[in-house]
Amino acid sequence: MSLNDYVTVAMPERKITINSSNKNRTRYVYYTKRAYRNSKNQPTSEKILIGKRNPESGMLIPNKNYFDIFGQDMILYTKSILDFGNFFAINSVLGELGVSNILKKIFKKDYEKIISIAAYMLCEGNVLFYCDDWCSETFTHLDCPITSQSSSRLFEDISYENRMRFFREWSKLRSASEYIAYDVTSFSSYSAGNEYLEWGYNRDSEKLPQINLGMYFGETSRLPIYYCVYPGSILDKTHLQYMMQDNEILGIEKVKFVMDKGFYSLSNVRFMQEKGYPFILCVSNSLTASKKILEKYRTILTSSRYYSKVHDVYATSKNTDKYGVDANLHIFYDPTKAMLEENELYQKINILENRLSQTKKIPSKTARKKYEKYFDITENDGSISYKHNYEKIDNEKAYNGFFLLLTTDTEKNPNEILEIYKRKDLVEKSFDNLKNHMDMKRIRCHNKSTTEGKIFVAFIGLIIKSHMENILSEYMDTNNSTIEKVIRELKKIKVVTLQNGKRLMNPLTKKQKEILTFFKITEIDIKDYLASERQT
Repeated sequence: MSLNDYVTVAMPERKITINSSNKNRTRYVYYTKRAYRNSKNQPTSEKILIGKRNPESGMLIPNKNYFDIFGQDMILYTKSILDFGNFFAINSVLGELGVSNILKKIFKKDYEKIISIAAYMLCEGNVLFYCDDWCSETFTHLDCPITSQSSSRLFEDISYENRMRFFREWSKLRSASEYIAYDVTSFSSYSAGNEYLEWGYNRDSEKLPQINLGMYFGETSRLPIYYCVYPGSILDKTHLQYMMQDNEILGIEKVKFVMDKGFYSLSNVRFMQEKGYPFILCVSNSLTASKKILEKYRTILTSSRYYSKVHDVYATSKNTDKYGVDANLHIFYDPTKAMLEENELYQKINILENRLSQTKKIPSKTARKKYEKYFDITENDGSISYKHNYEKIDNEKAYNGFFLLLTTDTEKNPNEILEIYKRKDLVEKSFDNLKNHMDMKRIRCHNKSTTEGKIFVAFIGLIIKSHMENILSEYMDTNNSTIEKVIRELKKIKVVTLQNGKRLMNPLTKKQKEILTFFKITEIDIKDYLASERQT
């Protein structure tokens, strides 16, 4: 690492050679480590670059090799050497999206702490015990590191009113006409005293109480827009209308929703119709209306006349009012999906049969239900015998590969509707980012206010990560990379603060320059930033 023009030392009196570059006449200084004769008995030497000559003073501008050779401590010239590239890129994302200005406007003196913790979560996870170490090793705008205790106090100070102010301002920046994917996830916890924690359907199959989180995710912007936390026992479809009532508070207008089948209810579709919210909603094949429709179409839909090469499925549509509203129902058959579902069905049947063959007592009435879906069970003097019920098995697999999308967006054809629905996976990916990349799978807060504050800061981190994935998708595909690898690479960009207050950075590698181009950041941008940044 060169210390550039800010540090000079006396030019060594012996064993040096000064060369000049043909391009800019820079005079490089080399130190002769040893002189010897080669195999041809010709005099030669081993030289190493130790810096360059200051043209005005004639003194040496040293590099790291100089300090290694002469035994002087570079620390005498430096105040700190900190990780910089990752935090600079994160700040550029927040600035580009307008998030920094919103946070500064609402949270005033605490906004830099919120940004720093969000960055820490993105880089390291949500265990804040090590946040002070990270702050001490990273170039942030903080006057002192954030500890686990101070972060808890910050979370408690992030009020409901300020969160909603943020969401209102953030919602103004979204594309007004985009579809919003809505979905729900849950966070489990061992903590006691948190009133949100209740027992309910656990999506991670953990035997723990949980907190539910519903989220809006823009399909065009590919960014999270809003979330709402609610008790873990409340059903997804029950909470839908409460979530949507916040739309008016947030100023979300002309909104269109895409949702999974867990949100269907007669009440919900009528509510959305009354509010004028166009929607795309997957409806379950097990509904009475769905069974009747599939019974009619399942034998004819596999005809080549219904094949769509766009998504490699068979598709048709019909208008219907059988689901409580006047809407279009798009009926799809996916052969690949059918094959996978059939394989899963037979694997499930084999597992159940193995259990039945090994059981030595009659299953309880509750336990028998899952076996009787596929087997006829007979009791014989305290033992059982069984045989496959092929009619039941055939009836279940008859609908494999079929799925139904109900929509009030009547202007779009089946291919367009399916394309929009598939993009709903973005919100599921964002949940995975929250739970795994930012380590929010397990909530460790012990009260409601700190839980809500911590989730809000994690949401800011999710905005950052989502945008980074959007702009870096081409780079990651080409280089078989991930956001984690990108962050580690950017972390290698260091900022050196000298004792005289000057700041400089190590030269960028080719890979770092390539990554930064996707953020529209150049080496000059970074140097200008360091030159203008306040001195500490």
